[in-house]
Amino acid sequence: MGRKGYFSNFKIDLANPTIIYTLLWIFSFILYSLEFTNNIIGLNEKTIVLISGSVLSIWMIYLYMSIQGLFGSNVVSNLKMPFPQKNPASKIDYFKNIIRILTTIWLIFTFFEIVYFKGIPLISVVILGQYDLDYKAFGLPTVHGFLNACYLTIVSSYAILYYSEKRRKYLLYIVVFLLWPVLLMSRALILWALIEVFCIYLIFFKLNLTRILKTVGYVFAFIYIFGFIGDNRGEVSETKFTDNFIKDEYKDVSDYIPTGFVWVYLYLTTPINNIVWNIDKVEPKYNLRYTTASLIPSVIRDRIYVQEDEKYSVELYDEAFNVSSYFANYLKDFGIYGALIIGGIIQVIILRFFFSARQFEIGSMLAFSCLFYALALCVFTDFFFSLVTVFQVLLGLFINYLLYSKTKKKIYAQK
Repeated sequence: MGRKGYFSNFKIDLANPTIIYTLLWIFSFILYSLEFTNNIIGLNEKTIVLISGSVLSIWMIYLYMSIQGLFGSNVVSNLKMPFPQKNPASKIDYFKNIIRILTTIWLIFTFFEIVYFKGIPLISVVILGQYDLDYKAFGLPTVHGFLNACYLTIVSSYAILYYSEKRRKYLLYIVVFLLWPVLLMSRALILWALIEVFCIYLIFFKLNLTRILKTVGYVFAFIYIFGFIGDNRGEVSETKFTDNFIKDEYKDVSDYIPTGFVWVYLYLTTPINNIVWNIDKVEPKYNLRYTTASLIPSVIRDRIYVQEDEKYSVELYDEAFNVSSYFANYLKDFGIYGALIIGGIIQVIILRFFFSARQFEIGSMLAFSCLFYALALCVFTDFFFSLVTVFQVLLGLFINYLLYSKTKKKIYAQK
């Protein structure tokens, strides 16, 4: 077999959350151990126990579920049924009707949001110069989170239809819907949508080495652009902001490295740094104050967390970088072992949806795509306990119920 054949035949399942989770934390660990910047505190034993224990737990859960699948478990199965066989035409037609209804609901309530807001952020900020009416101010409290969940479910649904049917109209629908975050001026929402669409792609197709290398190339391009934006978003200066963080022994090397890599290094290592900074002095209260804070409607949450020191669950080592990983809230509420237990429960849920999504259960694919997003960004923050995530998972479960309940199976069997 030639080199070209090897590159095209060797494939990896990057939808597997175990692989993604392991790579994320190993890569972050390696970067942190380099101590490239002067803000690195250095790893301590408790931080190593927390992160390595979490990586070990996801592998144990994955292996246990995989063994269950080998013995024909109804919950987990290793036998992948083709999409058309799992979802015949009658079921897909029913799914399309669900999307139409969901889209109608989203459009109606979004219209009310626009009326309530008296415009759209892009017009308000760029054209009218009303800078206080940006995406943060847009929308009805709590309702906006549900509408974002509907929006992301709709986009991911069209991704499923596009990858399964290869009809260009669904790709056009995706592109049109991706314009909505642009109108909102919300980078977070468009990133969320893109990662979910990419997750759906990964469920359908494993990546060979050629595609992985291309993806790495796109990542490097993103890093370069990320650095350019970071260097030019503040005041003009003869020195770059990142120069203040690079250790003296690496000054010569840094001249040959794009600043984007320094920015990425800072953002990837800061979460571990904040864990190290807090893990020895955290005093858990054993309640859900911070763990479930994002699940509380913003109108109520703003009245509960009124103190300035309650803005973040843990103390930031450097307030210029306010990312502390998804462990931070659990660590604050329940300590190291509590954080591991909560993380383990989340891993069980993710892997359960992963195995179900791999069987092309449409609702599970939709639910897993949003959990995949939360997993991809777990190094930086916690999206697992987010209203948008919870709403999406519930929508996915409801779609599964509509498509695969015993009643529906009987109807399809009669047809």
